[in-house]
Amino acid sequence: MLYPFESSTREVKPLDGLWKLFFDPEHTGLEKDFINTPPLNCEEIAVPGSINEQILERWKYNNMDWVWYFRSFFIPDFWKTKRIFLRFDAVSYSAKVYLNGRFLGTHEGGYTPFEFEIGNTCNLGALNHLAVLVDNPLSLVTIPQGKVNPSVGGVANWRPGNYPDVHYDFFPYMGIQRPVRIYATGASRLEKLFLTTEELFQNSAVCKVQIKTSGSAQKGELCIPALNLNVSFEIKNEQAEFSFKAEKVVFWSHETPMLYDIEIRIFNQNGFSDLYRMPYGFRKIEIKGYDFLLNGKKIFFRGFGKHEDTAVAGKGLNLPYLVKDAKLMKWLGANSYRTSHYPYSEEAMFQADREGFLIIDETAANTLSMLGVQNPTDRKIMAENHIKAIRELIERDYNHPCVMSWSLGNECETKNAADALYFQEMITYAKTLDHSRPMTFVIFGLADDEEAAHCFDWICFNTYPSWYGDCGRFEEIETILSKRIKKYRDKFQKPILISEFGADALPGLHSEYDLMWSEEYQVKMISEIIRVSEQFPCICGTHIWNFADFRVGQHTGRIINNWKGLFTRDRTPKMAAHFIKNKWNPEKS
Repeated sequence: MLYPFESSTREVKPLDGLWKLFFDPEHTGLEKDFINTPPLNCEEIAVPGSINEQILERWKYNNMDWVWYFRSFFIPDFWKTKRIFLRFDAVSYSAKVYLNGRFLGTHEGGYTPFEFEIGNTCNLGALNHLAVLVDNPLSLVTIPQGKVNPSVGGVANWRPGNYPDVHYDFFPYMGIQRPVRIYATGASRLEKLFLTTEELFQNSAVCKVQIKTSGSAQKGELCIPALNLNVSFEIKNEQAEFSFKAEKVVFWSHETPMLYDIEIRIFNQNGFSDLYRMPYGFRKIEIKGYDFLLNGKKIFFRGFGKHEDTAVAGKGLNLPYLVKDAKLMKWLGANSYRTSHYPYSEEAMFQADREGFLIIDETAANTLSMLGVQNPTDRKIMAENHIKAIRELIERDYNHPCVMSWSLGNECETKNAADALYFQEMITYAKTLDHSRPMTFVIFGLADDEEAAHCFDWICFNTYPSWYGDCGRFEEIETILSKRIKKYRDKFQKPILISEFGADALPGLHSEYDLMWSEEYQVKMISEIIRVSEQFPCICGTHIWNFADFRVGQHTGRIINNWKGLFTRDRTPKMAAHFIKNKWNPEKS
């Protein structure tokens, strides 16, 4: 789905701000006709933003049940000649949308955009009344899962009794967490655009273009003003496919994140109808042997697993923190991060394009319990939801040059041979959508137990030697980690990213003995894992877990937050942040 940029033919009106909110644990809102008459005792809620930390009552903080959002807005009368759309960038986890008492549709999946055409439903030149029913009904078959019985074992038993009831290690925030907009376009418009840099030469690039339109479009033009490039194309059955060669191109990379404005003009029988303009960078990704190549040059990923998590806003889009995080990563000398464990905001992706961050783009399929989904009907539903999550992510982020690889899930149960086919099918499906990038699942544990990674293009594995096992013995890291790396290298013969490693460190807790949970222990563990990893040519990167402390559910293994961040939740640096800065970016010291 295309991001709603403005142009001479496209106008965007934000609906962000203070909305009305009503908790409906008894599920009576439809019966009471909330879609036409909101209840009187609503409270205010900020959009975008997660609900949980904006309110005070404990039961509302932990809520994963029905809530209603209400908002009125004006649509100008001069939009009457336009097509009008209502777009949600993300609602977690599911949304049913009503406008002026009429049902528009529903969407499930908490991190990807959806929209409705509302020209026949809205009131032009008058107020419109929007009601959104939001629910967070995580289950065996949702992506991610929730409420999985820990007695099945495996990942479902990692946090028995966790509250709210999820077995993964971050808080299950809910709400309208990213921007909401209405926007207007011409009658014939661009719907989908896929740009693929297929070949690079000394200073030129061959790019394949795939286009989908709507509204009886007949022809189009592609222009790159900075390169004096213009290509005309015919549209048949609302589609077009062609290639062009761009000369005198500066290729995009983390060192030179060069972007060009690409303009697509759409014409119908009445003439010019739509202009869509977006930034694009020409670059090519390859894997050869143990090397991950960008534009033919070997790259090494230095960075983090992150979370979209800030105080009060939760997983809501927080632009000041987005800016600050990018500056801190540059300060540290990082060049990459993974969108663990779900697609991040579109604003984050465009920022990565501009700043030159290398992104491993991940779906929300985090710690899938295959043991918990043995019923064939349930397995089929989960697979359909997983495929939908893959499709929506790839279609949204396909044109971002920053995306180096798709991660189709994190720490799922890939160790059972009977389940390996499931993960192979997900990889195969994803490659029908994008053949230009490597595919993987982020895995954990030992190579000897891994059954699915043969079909991955590269290996990303999480490891915590001297933390979850061999506790406190960071002196054993070299022996433990070297063995694990060699096992993965020898079994799969593919480049390896150490995609998670780290230790919890309570801010301000120090120890002359370098004890666990102290800032000193975090430095010792991180430094030793980086030192050992970089001795192996098969290692193409190290991603520390985590960039910053983040909120989790309630259980005895955590104290409100996961404390593995190099920064606190408010971005105060710990000792480990200064260590990494001195190692990765000594000129900033």
